[in-house]
Amino acid sequence: MKILFIYTYLISGLVRCFDVTGYTGGTVIIFCNYQQLGQNEKYFCKKGINPNTLKDCVIINHNQTPNIVSHKDSRIALVDTPNILTVVHKELSLQDSGSYKCGASRLWNIDLNLKVNTGGLWWSSGV
Repeated sequence: MKILFIYTYLISGLVRCFDVTGYTGGTVIIFCNYQQLGQNEKYFCKKGINPNTLKDCVIINHNQTPNIVSHKDSRIALVDTPNILTVVHKELSLQDSGSYKCGASRLWNIDLNLKVNTGGLWWSSGV
């Protein structure tokens, strides 16, 4: 049985940061809510050793149809709807732990820390 965790975060100002916890083999769904309108590309990237370096990015363009895109290994998907960028990260492994950035080019971004644990069975929502 896979465990599903849903985290919601409203971006209302400058850069924000929050923590997300998931379990090996499970899925996290992250809603990056934003108030600024814009048609820039949106992204979800893992941070490199240097905090200013991004790697393994999943990018979705405003005019992309359908409004969903998957990472090359199909474990991460982005769904772009008005004011919400939804990130679905499934089949979590311990190597997925780390810092990530979710945002839209030149408009908004948030930092998040993903911690992947082994075991556990519970439901969590909200930050």
